[in-house]
Amino acid sequence: MSTTIPALSCCSIYHLRQVSDGSRPIGLQQIPSVSKDSDRFRKTLTDCGRLQQTTISFGGLRDCKVDVVQTSVGEKADGTEPTAVSDIGISDVNYGDPATWPDTYNNVLRQLLVQHGPQHISSYNFPKDTKNIKYSPIHNKRKLSNGEEVCRDWLVYSTSKDVRFCFCCKLFSSKPNVSLVKKGSNDWQNTTAILSVHERSTEHIDNYQTWRELELRLKQGKTIDHIEQQSLKQEEKYWQNFLERLIALSRVLAVQNLAFRGTNESLYSPNNGNFLKLVEFLALFDPVMNEHLRRIKNKETMVHYLGKRIQNELIQLLASAIKEKILAEVKLAKYFSIILDCTPDISHIEQLTMILRYVDIKKEPEVSQHQVCIKESFLGFVPLKETTGAFMTETLVDELQNVGLQIDNLRGQGYDNGSNMKGKHNGVQQRVLDMNPRAFFVPCSAHSLNLVVLVSIMKDLTIKPLSETRWESRIDALKPLRYHLADIYDALLEIYEDTNLKGSSGSSTRVEAKELADAVSKYEIVVSLDTWYSILFEVNITSKHLQDKDADLNSATKQLEATKSYLLSCRCDDGFQKVLVDATEVAQDLEIEPQFEKKQSRKRRKKRLFDYEAHEESLEDPSQTFKVEFYYSVLDMAIQSVEERFHQLHSYKAIFGFLYDIHGIKNAPNADILHDCQNLEKSLTHNGHHDIDARNLCSELKAVSRRLMKPMLPQAALCFIFEQKLQDSVPNVMIALKILLTLPVSVASGERSFSKLKLIKTYLRSTMLQQRLVGLATISIENEETSNSDLAKLVEKFASLKARKVELLQLVQKLYPKDKEMRFEFCHSLQESMENDPGLLSKIIFSDEATFHLSGKVNRHNVRIWGTQNPHANLEFESNSPKVNVFCAVTERMEHRHTGLSMYAHFSTQTYQTDGLSVLDNTTKCFAHDPQDHQI
Repeated sequence: MSTTIPALSCCSIYHLRQVSDGSRPIGLQQIPSVSKDSDRFRKTLTDCGRLQQTTISFGGLRDCKVDVVQTSVGEKADGTEPTAVSDIGISDVNYGDPATWPDTYNNVLRQLLVQHGPQHISSYNFPKDTKNIKYSPIHNKRKLSNGEEVCRDWLVYSTSKDVRFCFCCKLFSSKPNVSLVKKGSNDWQNTTAILSVHERSTEHIDNYQTWRELELRLKQGKTIDHIEQQSLKQEEKYWQNFLERLIALSRVLAVQNLAFRGTNESLYSPNNGNFLKLVEFLALFDPVMNEHLRRIKNKETMVHYLGKRIQNELIQLLASAIKEKILAEVKLAKYFSIILDCTPDISHIEQLTMILRYVDIKKEPEVSQHQVCIKESFLGFVPLKETTGAFMTETLVDELQNVGLQIDNLRGQGYDNGSNMKGKHNGVQQRVLDMNPRAFFVPCSAHSLNLVVLVSIMKDLTIKPLSETRWESRIDALKPLRYHLADIYDALLEIYEDTNLKGSSGSSTRVEAKELADAVSKYEIVVSLDTWYSILFEVNITSKHLQDKDADLNSATKQLEATKSYLLSCRCDDGFQKVLVDATEVAQDLEIEPQFEKKQSRKRRKKRLFDYEAHEESLEDPSQTFKVEFYYSVLDMAIQSVEERFHQLHSYKAIFGFLYDIHGIKNAPNADILHDCQNLEKSLTHNGHHDIDARNLCSELKAVSRRLMKPMLPQAALCFIFEQKLQDSVPNVMIALKILLTLPVSVASGERSFSKLKLIKTYLRSTMLQQRLVGLATISIENEETSNSDLAKLVEKFASLKARKVELLQLVQKLYPKDKEMRFEFCHSLQESMENDPGLLSKIIFSDEATFHLSGKVNRHNVRIWGTQNPHANLEFESNSPKVNVFCAVTERMEHRHTGLSMYAHFSTQTYQTDGLSVLDNTTKCFAHDPQDHQI
């Protein structure tokens, strides 16, 4: 029986046990409320007796499925209770073994068994009995007189008991003593006769017909509660559509870095935020959203899901789904690298960004091809209390453990050039290397290149950058000076000659403009700008390449070699002459002489220590002086800095470099290939654990090189291995390539996350909590993963999370027009059950117990509110006021109909077990004797 009692208050069920003769009850046991402890509730029901499934509102929960007790009238001969439905959970039912099924069935279990149907066993080694006879699958078919065979689809076999059953009679028979029903039959010698008699019996034919009718009704969806289920499905569909829109709306706001809330949190109010305004906007065109707002305005629902807490939950729902997907991909890839960087936010909190770099291999279903992607995914922001290397290392290790990533699988570290990061003794990289020597530290190439530029800047020529994090802005700052210096000079003169600028500020402005105009009109400045612009232009091209997440060691070193070659080519007389030619064109636009000013300075006399020392000759030509003291000096420092700062990058290139030309390995000597493989194996070994085997790697590389038709980069070679399904044949090559591609080259992804941080946590949103900040940043940064998220799965996950919190909610009862129809439906279904089992009501005691405050306070946490007053209003009452417990029970037990109200002293939590049992015993005696003596 599956139905609904819409309007029961907090209700308890009591099981009345009997002695074997059924004369009088001997004990009363309370079944706890299902809303508080469903596991203990079901266990108690199991102890009490058989169960009959229904849907009743217990403990203030609407439409909650529970089990109504159906007690046994007697006990088995051996003193054990008959098998109850709840003795085996519905999820634990073995549908293929009828011997494990209970002796009695509720409608839910019976319907599940009918839906699964009988399962026949043919390919099984049937055991022999004492007469050396065993069951044969031949009996699964009945042979007619004309030779035709009819399948006995009702005949099922139990492998655990070695007996056979009749499927339909075991479920529907009212005669449990039949051999094929209760215990089954294992008389294999007389199988033909037993089956022939059974299948011709009226009982079997009726049960078979009942089985088929129920099976047909289940397929057509025409069971008793079909109408109710349709209504519930419509309501479920409504909430699913509404939540999908809310999640999609939250996703749009988070991806666009827009604020959710305003100064007001009410619908149709000014300044109520982007979230509520977009809800109002959607309601103008969307019928689902319009219907929801109509219910809210008409106060038909108290559950609106538009508050700030729900907004936070939706943000965390999206962010957690993205994070789970990223972590699943990282764990599948196994090897990963970590990229860290720090910056203070608007609240002056040091935020540590964590980026995971890994190789993701996916198969495109449409074209049946594998795609190898190098991903750098955002893991989150972590607030730092300290910025020391020790504390940051501890934070890194803790975060990796929290997300289930093993530091032993870490193969690369990417940090900036701060001393707390790259320090050789106490830096983060060294501390991580002490724990895992295979976690190669690759200093950020883009940071290093930026430092090369800074080292080369002379103090008197420093140009203020437009941004501290965007190094490209340096060339953007010089570009107007390089190509529009004449216009800038004219503008400065106009400011100087403007007589409208008066006062102290006006005078100072005019003086500064004159000074700047005189400075930029010097030929030395013009040549310096041209020199500096040429260097920055070349460095900017390399810097952009290094910031690409697909950049690897080989491409990075090639770009750096190209930059170094350019700097070396400029450090010559021809290079200097080219600079002078370009500077002369700018000088002509400025109408100045393209000549260097000769500086008047006193010659310094240097004391000679030895007679053989020659006199130092000073440069008289100002052009040569500028070339030596400025032009060559800048280039020399830049070249030297490139060699020093990228030495470690070249060392890693020496270890992994041979993997960039797998196609050419087939022509290389075997000794050289084996030597490179052994160096790589040594670098990837820690505590006796090897990532690869050198000799196997050497053989596998030769095999792959013979199959490559043309030279391929490591990413393309790895894709080729998967497309040709060679990953099981060349595992060492696959591992080596994955580790190589995992190594980071720059921390540009961390810098990009800081851009999102400044857009999300602004001055007006400076009080944002860390969890909300990380959630919004995850959605915004990983916007591609966000757009691919499945809304239906997110709604399902959201519903499961809310279902876990239902016990913490105060549910308010509301009457609906359909409640009357539902009551009639329940009465009809109950009447039908009573007709099937006339003694049903005599087996159940309905009771309730409540605590009343003598001060008049109402326990709103455990009762329904049926009035028109606000159920959430806060009312003041006397604290710890005296209380009284009121108990009432109703049953249909012979001539005793009910017991009246009984009042007892309030039970505390500690005394409830003992005092409560005394109340139940008194009630039991009341039912056993004359109830009139106990009525009030």
